[in-house]
Amino acid sequence: MQTLLGRIIEAGLPLVMAFVIVSASYWLSQSEFSESEMLRIAGWFILGLIGMAVVTGWIISHQIIRGVGFHHWHFVTASSMTVGGMAGFLIGVYDGKRRDQHREAERAQQAIGASMDGIAILNEKGEYESVNQAHAEVYGYDDPGVFIGKTWHICYTETEVERVEEEVMPQLSAEGRWRGELTGLRRDGSTFPQELTLSLRPDGGLICVVRDATERKEREQQLATREQRLRTIVENVPVILFAVDRNHEITLQVGKGLDDVGVEQNQMVGESINDVFDNSPEVIDAIDRSFDGEAVDITIDFWERTYQVWYEPIANGGQITNVIGVAMDVTERDKRERGIRALHDATRKMMQATDRETICQISVDSAQNALGLSMSAIWLHADDEPQLEPVALSDRARELFGGAPTFEPGNSIAWQVYESGEPRVFNDISRETNRFNPETKLRGELIVPIAEYGVLTSGSTDPGRFNEADVMLAQLLAANTRSALDRAEREAALQRQTDQMEFFNSILRHDVLNGMTVIRGRAEFLTEELEGEQLRDAQTVVRWSDDVITIVQRVRKVLEALTGTGDPQLESVDRRQSCTRKSTVFRRPTPTLRSRRTSRRL
Repeated sequence: MQTLLGRIIEAGLPLVMAFVIVSASYWLSQSEFSESEMLRIAGWFILGLIGMAVVTGWIISHQIIRGVGFHHWHFVTASSMTVGGMAGFLIGVYDGKRRDQHREAERAQQAIGASMDGIAILNEKGEYESVNQAHAEVYGYDDPGVFIGKTWHICYTETEVERVEEEVMPQLSAEGRWRGELTGLRRDGSTFPQELTLSLRPDGGLICVVRDATERKEREQQLATREQRLRTIVENVPVILFAVDRNHEITLQVGKGLDDVGVEQNQMVGESINDVFDNSPEVIDAIDRSFDGEAVDITIDFWERTYQVWYEPIANGGQITNVIGVAMDVTERDKRERGIRALHDATRKMMQATDRETICQISVDSAQNALGLSMSAIWLHADDEPQLEPVALSDRARELFGGAPTFEPGNSIAWQVYESGEPRVFNDISRETNRFNPETKLRGELIVPIAEYGVLTSGSTDPGRFNEADVMLAQLLAANTRSALDRAEREAALQRQTDQMEFFNSILRHDVLNGMTVIRGRAEFLTEELEGEQLRDAQTVVRWSDDVITIVQRVRKVLEALTGTGDPQLESVDRRQSCTRKSTVFRRPTPTLRSRRTSRRL
């Protein structure tokens, strides 16, 4: 019975081993391993076979030398080689996955390090595993290493930590992603607004992308303040109140707005609107419509000014007897609205320009044509010298002055405004002892800084030309000019980076890849001519060439993806299954009050 069982095992075990090997080979062919990785796994498999064969051969030889009989050497040899092959196969699979993970980690680390946004990777305990330089600088740290091993709580106040745990974490657990604004805590104890994006990792950790929103908030506040001030100027203007009876006779005419046109209060009472507005039929038509029961709102030009007029019918005993009118002088508002619309158009043009000379010329043209600042110019700070150089002049300024000087520290008012960063209005420039040109024809002058870039100046041959509205509009134009210059610089920097990556991609494609292809071809040719150790050396060259070619091709794909020159391969994904898996993996129990603080995780 034992002999029969032994024979069954002796005959069946190699078959079982063979089945396992065939199954493993089929699984390997269906896996995502690359050709070079499968060759490496096969190499480990062969190495395991050879290693166990050598060990088994040594054991059998040793037994024979000692005179011990060995009746089942073929069974032992086959079994041990099979076990060795499977062990080599498993080692190869592990080695392939480890190498693939290492390469992916290196690529991810390079991408994180090059990002302009703060990026951090945290584990399931909310502890930092990886932090780039931008992330550290956002929170006021010089060394990203100080975050490693610490939790995200060091970046927020206790109040904000509670908000994260009560509001952010539930949504993050449910959806796998959260984006919004929080208040961060810097190293020095100060706080700042931030834009934050959180994404769950498959292992339960987090990917955190943070950006300092201080400048954006300040710009929004500044723009809101400017708009509010402009609205106040536009709305708080004098009005004219008047009344007309059914005979079209004016019965009332009062209001502070009359002072601006040299008309006395009630001066026109008793006159007919048909005589007063004989050149403005739209006024007579509006009054007739109002007597028909309609509330009318029109804008008319009269007395060389622009008025917005509201007509309201007044009924007495069910019959309309009078029409009350309110006329608001919107001459300045109308001009400003036209200027703002033109300024918006100019801003769009500036945002489409790619060089600073064009941007500045559009800006001064807008100052001349849209804002009524006819003699305008822009000086920008030189890159290599402490001076302001003229970049753009309006047509009127060029006609009057021809050219423009260069300003240096201490020789002009423009440089003082540039250093102070505050706009200034000069009612009479001839009274300023530190003006650049003592013989200048200018009298009034408005100078507005364009942040670190330079200054926008507007001049007039008449003293006292500029008011608060001019200052506000000029500041708005300067802010838009700065935004356009910022965008042009960023795009130029991005273009330089893209050109560098495309150049690197060209080197990989034409030099490295072609060279490795030639090396591989020569080595493959040698494998057909060599034997023994030389053959193995040639085969090693072929394998390493394949590895290098594969790596180069992957790097090319990354570069093409970053520069937008590649052809992305897209495949469909079942989002329902993906969301189901995420909600299952990342669901976590609600912490108790005792463990709440220790279970916080970001």
